[in-house]
Amino acid sequence: MNVKTMMICVFLLFSAQICKAGNFTLTEANTIIMILVFVIILLLVLGGVILYYNRKISQRNEKLRRILNGLEAYRKMMNHTLLPAHDASELPPAPHEATKPEAVSHMDEGQKFFVEMDARVTREKPFVNPDFDHQALIDFLGVTQEILLKQMPRYSDPKNTISYINSRRAEYGAQLIMDHADYAMDEVAVMCGFRDSGSFNAAFKFAYGITPNDYMNSMKDLFKR
Repeated sequence: MNVKTMMICVFLLFSAQICKAGNFTLTEANTIIMILVFVIILLLVLGGVILYYNRKISQRNEKLRRILNGLEAYRKMMNHTLLPAHDASELPPAPHEATKPEAVSHMDEGQKFFVEMDARVTREKPFVNPDFDHQALIDFLGVTQEILLKQMPRYSDPKNTISYINSRRAEYGAQLIMDHADYAMDEVAVMCGFRDSGSFNAAFKFAYGITPNDYMNSMKDLFKR
């Protein structure tokens, strides 16, 4: 007999004694006990749902942490493999197993251009400026509009450029939350380059399927444990 069953039995016996002391009729006592049993079952089900939800949130956040760590390792590898030597020398050492040239041997010029751009944007974080947009990205890279569109035709639509920039902001926000669970959400949003927490919330949920508030709360619970 497990602890929950024992507690229910003790509670029912206690309820029966109360009913007896209160001179309730048998029908009234049975009704009271049935109501109490229903309340207990409801509380147990609610507790189970809460535990299940918390477990799913923890699993999703753990997956998100692995994704972020994997992206960081991937970018380090790409920085050392593709960037000029004087740029790569300023970066932390990449994982030994990720420095093989085969990792980029099948990339075309457009893919290499994107990886180099993404590595530089992630490293220098120009997106923390809320005015960083499509044209600002072109200026930051030091290329012309024609070169950018030739290498990455998808960015002919400025909305796609903004989506990419916001994804970098959301990723940076997730890292900030992971490292500083005591930060206020408005503060994190501004540090990432969003003008308000609503925009940060929308971009973060679009990128990771979870709101930054839920993610931050899970980080706080993790640190407490």
